[in-house]
Amino acid sequence: GMAVQSHLPCGTEVRYFDAVGKPYYMAPECYESRDEIVNVVAPFHAAPGAVVFVRHPNRAFEVRLPAGARPGHWCRAQALGYAAQPFDAFAVGVCILVMLTHRPPWDEAKYSDERYWYVVWYGLLALYQKWGVVMAPAAEKVALGLTRADPSQRLSMQAALDLAWLKDF
Repeated sequence: GMAVQSHLPCGTEVRYFDAVGKPYYMAPECYESRDEIVNVVAPFHAAPGAVVFVRHPNRAFEVRLPAGARPGHWCRAQALGYAAQPFDAFAVGVCILVMLTHRPPWDEAKYSDERYWYVVWYGLLALYQKWGVVMAPAAEKVALGLTRADPSQRLSMQAALDLAWLKDF
């Protein structure tokens, strides 16, 4: 197995930098920059020092903005790697999608993957409509929530388990 520690005994979240697992189960943030510091445009909604999900030409990942970051301007931010729990939630979401549709939605959650790029622009439901796949609304809510690109917007496993489709399991 690929079991890893999610938090230190003091409660601090552990972050990882090595990509693991089959490519179509891997969350977008695991295709992290190998650089400690990366050049990014600070999002308009983010404050200096915030942890944000940023999109780069071929990947997307989390960074901590520097103290002097100004929204809409380039800055040098600290690359943060990825946290285990949101990464695992994404993989579970992909597993659900594979079970419901009998195929993975993409080869890799990277912008260079044609189907993933389609999902980024048009949404997962548009891809499934294109394929002629229909999901029950309750299943759709779980799968879409678990496979959000931004880990801060992704459903936690507890939140997914609390939704109607999984509540009785």
